[in-house]
Amino acid sequence: MSNAFKFLHASDLQLDRPMQGLSDIPVHLKQPLADAPYAAAEQLFNLAINERVDFVLLAGNVVNLDLGGPRCIAFLLRQFERLASHSIQVYWCGGPTDQLEHWPQSIDLPSNVKVFCSSMVESISHHRGEKVIATILGAAFNTSTRNAGNFHIEKEAPFGIAFSNGDLDISEIEPQHIKYWAWGGRRRHSIIQGKGTTLVYPGTTQSRKPSEIGKHGCTLVRVDTEGRLSAQECDLSVVDWCTQEISVPEKSTLDDLKDCLGEIALKISPKQNHCWQLVNWQISTEGLFDPQLRNRHFQKVLVDWLRQEFGENSNRLWTVSLEIEPPRSLPKEWYEEETLLGDYLRSVGRFQADPSLRLPLDISDTPLSEQDTTAELTSLAHDNRESLLQQATLLGVELLLPDDSNSIQV
Repeated sequence: MSNAFKFLHASDLQLDRPMQGLSDIPVHLKQPLADAPYAAAEQLFNLAINERVDFVLLAGNVVNLDLGGPRCIAFLLRQFERLASHSIQVYWCGGPTDQLEHWPQSIDLPSNVKVFCSSMVESISHHRGEKVIATILGAAFNTSTRNAGNFHIEKEAPFGIAFSNGDLDISEIEPQHIKYWAWGGRRRHSIIQGKGTTLVYPGTTQSRKPSEIGKHGCTLVRVDTEGRLSAQECDLSVVDWCTQEISVPEKSTLDDLKDCLGEIALKISPKQNHCWQLVNWQISTEGLFDPQLRNRHFQKVLVDWLRQEFGENSNRLWTVSLEIEPPRSLPKEWYEEETLLGDYLRSVGRFQADPSLRLPLDISDTPLSEQDTTAELTSLAHDNRESLLQQATLLGVELLLPDDSNSIQV
């Protein structure tokens, strides 16, 4: 029987990569956002210590040494030394962004850090005391596709781990006597089960933009005395994006929406004081069409209220955007009116009904110095034709509908 042991598998810390996709960042959020990659990475090293793991695998893209600067290097050295004080070994194979041949020669890594080269697969026996508990085959990222056949281990060897960065096909690795393939190079966590083996990409430790929703962190691997493993995804991110979709009656008042949004905001606010939740609200409606609901000022009031109520106190929830989805259709009566609104809706309707009609975004009278920018906007407009026409319709309703108009069933 073998010894049971634990290890952490992480990759793509990307300490040099800033947060993206935000505007109007308040003063009190600037520092937490700037520090988020480091705070999430520190959570990783804290977890290693708290779980008393035997070793940590860093599977590349930890930091771009050309962009990260002294702060990144100082941070990593401090964390490695913390692990050393708890007798935790670090195995690090570089990815495309952290070719470790570029590590400053004047700065020595702590003795508990083993760096793998990119030119060959190296074999390391990890000891607990005098006993070998795992065999680690490691190689840093190579510009050529990493061949699974390069990672070979004898069937009788202690628990086998292959360790690198890049793309790998699970079908290539089934014949090998390796139990766990610790790979890096993907921002999202994925785990693939093969015949008697497991391939894991732990993903980045911290999301950086609104499209990167969901958990981000590392993988905690437990191996029992029979050599069976379990891989647990651990959430480390300190800033999370989410999209909250809600449905409300079309005739909802401002107070109605505040009650609804406030109830949800309290439920999804982070429970930990060092975390932040960044929210994109998407509101769909049912029932009577109400022009006020889509008034830009009305929506701005809601956003300002959400930010003040939940983004400047202990709730730590910041509203990035709030969108109220357009209605499925507008009242037919409006299209038949002999008014400016009716003329406008009929005009837009022709472009919606016939995709072959070119949108009237003429640049012939635009100064030459501005034509490149205008042409680019024109191209974008055609690429998003349906959305653009929908927005133009609602803007026309907002500007042309008389203030005393009654809401109409749609």
